Amino acid sequence: ARARLQLGGRDDDALAMLSEFEAANPVGEPMPKIDAVKFEKGRLLTKLGRKAEAITTLEEALALEPDDLKLKKALEAARAAGE
Repeated sequence: ARARLQLGGRDDDALAMLSEFEAANPVGEPMPKIDAVKFEKGRLLTKLGRKAEAITTLEEALALEPDDLKLKKALEAARAAGE
């Protein structure tokens, strides 16, 4: 999903992949932690203008990793989006 985001133009595909991965919640290496999945999903939702969903998703991620500065910044950006 991250590669699709970086290539651009495949936001809907990337969002579907992130949502599917989030629902499956696989654990262990080499799987990313669920907070990282929620971070990417929240950033994408912000980009797509889906502010409320982005905020909720990023708040969930921050609850898992409360000291993560990138999550805090992404949440601030989501809250400020569209203002």
